[in-house]
Amino acid sequence: MITAFRRKTQALLAAAVAVWGACETSPSPTGPGRATTTLIDLTPVASVSVVPASAEIQVGKTARLTATPKDSTGAPVDSAAVVWTTSNALVALVDESGLVRGLRTGSAVITATSGTASGTSSIAVNAVSQTGDTTMSADTLPGKVTDLAVTSTTDSSATLRFTEVGDGTGHPASYDVRYAVDPISWGSAPSATRGSCQVPMAGTTIGATRSCTIPGLASQKTYAFQLVAFRGTLNQDAVFGALSNVATGTTLARVASVTVTPASASLAENATQQFTAAVKDSSGATLSGRSITWTSSNSAVASINSTGLATGEAAGSATITATSEGAHGAATATVTSATTNPGTVTDLAAASVSDTAVTLRFTEVTDGAGQPASYDVRAAVAPISWGSAQSVANGTCQAPMAGTTIGAQRSCTVRGLPAGTAYQFQLIAFRGTLNQNAVFGGLSNVASATTPEAVTPPPPPAPPPPPPVSGTWAHEPSGFTAIEDLGWENGSLGDYLLYNQTADKPITVENITGSPLGETKALQIGYTTGSVGGGGTEARWDIPATQQRYEMFVGYYVQVNPQWQGHSSAINKMIWLDDGTPSTFSSMWYEMYGSGSDPLGFYVVGEEAGYPPQGLVPPVQKEYFTRGDWHKVEIYQKQGQPGTIRVWIDDVLVIDRSDVPTRNAPIRAVAISGIWGGVGDAKQHFDYMRFDHIHVSVR
Repeated sequence: MITAFRRKTQALLAAAVAVWGACETSPSPTGPGRATTTLIDLTPVASVSVVPASAEIQVGKTARLTATPKDSTGAPVDSAAVVWTTSNALVALVDESGLVRGLRTGSAVITATSGTASGTSSIAVNAVSQTGDTTMSADTLPGKVTDLAVTSTTDSSATLRFTEVGDGTGHPASYDVRYAVDPISWGSAPSATRGSCQVPMAGTTIGATRSCTIPGLASQKTYAFQLVAFRGTLNQDAVFGALSNVATGTTLARVASVTVTPASASLAENATQQFTAAVKDSSGATLSGRSITWTSSNSAVASINSTGLATGEAAGSATITATSEGAHGAATATVTSATTNPGTVTDLAAASVSDTAVTLRFTEVTDGAGQPASYDVRAAVAPISWGSAQSVANGTCQAPMAGTTIGAQRSCTVRGLPAGTAYQFQLIAFRGTLNQNAVFGGLSNVASATTPEAVTPPPPPAPPPPPPVSGTWAHEPSGFTAIEDLGWENGSLGDYLLYNQTADKPITVENITGSPLGETKALQIGYTTGSVGGGGTEARWDIPATQQRYEMFVGYYVQVNPQWQGHSSAINKMIWLDDGTPSTFSSMWYEMYGSGSDPLGFYVVGEEAGYPPQGLVPPVQKEYFTRGDWHKVEIYQKQGQPGTIRVWIDDVLVIDRSDVPTRNAPIRAVAISGIWGGVGDAKQHFDYMRFDHIHVSVR
């Protein structure tokens, strides 16, 4: 009877050993030898004898332990189940049959438990001797990750970052990444089965900064994450390093609703209407920093841009929808085509006078159809009579004079006037074509001015001195003081320090030819074959506090190689101006725009703290940067609410905006960015972006 029961017990233990064999390589704080097989305990166990009581094994070797449960008389209890555990799973593991395996040098206590009684064996694990073929030792195990961190979270995912380690044989290690609602217990935590952290996760480069994302998390939960490096194949022959540090992060609240304001709006053709979206969670609390996508149900009636600004295209109705993380909100835009007479100018005035010219100033008005009006400007010796006065034929007030922007202050000059004469001026706004189908508004007020007597002009001034070697910055505003003028001619980076360094995006000073300034060296950002989009080395000048200002001018010369591969997102960053704090990222990015081999245009993106991201493009997007050629870029940025941005490329003004959200704070750093694109994509060959010279001034 006892023999039959023992055979049944052995069969159950053999099945348990098979289960252990499928998971024996997973490092657990208590070892993978926690038995899940339960046998009926017919006789109380008073003690457990473990043989041998102590043993020495080498790294990578095994030793068999035998446990004998006994009753109070010292007789063996054959029917009693035994559970094996280890005190140090990083040194030695034990399976359900008592087989001990040495992992690294050190000591561990192996415990056999039956019921409430237990016995132990002390195991010493030594390095493998060099007399055989096996050379495994403690220092050949995979490395330990010590800088695991959570870099960002969404409502359903977390992004991790760590420095990759070796697998103990000179190659990058692979990784088992696990997570759980905080606190984490390695043995019970699940491995990542989705996203870029999916297990097994292959390594790339020893020492590289690695990022990966775990999706499918619950919102507003604090999660703990841990990983272990290994070589080999999981659940077969894997050799593990030590468990990493534990990183924690809290997922964001899930977007429950989006409310669009105003809920309905009426606008004329070609007029605009700004819509805003409030994003809230299930409790009604407002959520900030969430991405919002704007769409129109009928773009032929009302189009809308990425910031929620709708434009009336044609009479009709359209639904404007704001979407954030799957939640939607909507509003109605009704476009009307009604027209009125053009507006009437009431503030015409003489702004300045010379002996042969008068400059006029006035506020532009509508043409009655939602567009800026055109103007017929007339002049006469005082007093003026509109019917007999002649339209201006000389100067920038020459009729017909096209409008620019409704409500803008407009100046124009009437030239060819006799000296010492009293003149009066008047204008009328209209739409259409003069002498054909023009529709007029009312006559403006009359402005008066007298040209002074002619005087003998002074001799012309001496010609200006030649420009400095560092280049001419024709659009640098007056009153600015240079705080940096650097050409890297001495071969060093100067005031620029390297941040976030990665081997695939080296920043160096290189010899060049063909410099537009006659210089011989340039700062170069290199992108090696296989380099992916996202982070990378940056060269940044942290401006001393005494030189930080709210207005800054930056001029530089830039060149990309003839085979430059544009990022799939079309974003190819050049520099960014930082107005954040040591703990708050806030900046304005200046970028080339074009993917693959497409023409390279220009793009400005504001990532200002407290404001949603905003993209600014030239009114007419075209190829501003020719691959292989040097191009001059000049930037004027003024902080404020709103702020001002002007950009010239090769002396052509491409962006002039005074409605840009910026922090009301000084600019504290200039960064030459090694970040290529957004995320994803990879370089198919080596590329570079070079900066021949950089000039920074402030006021």
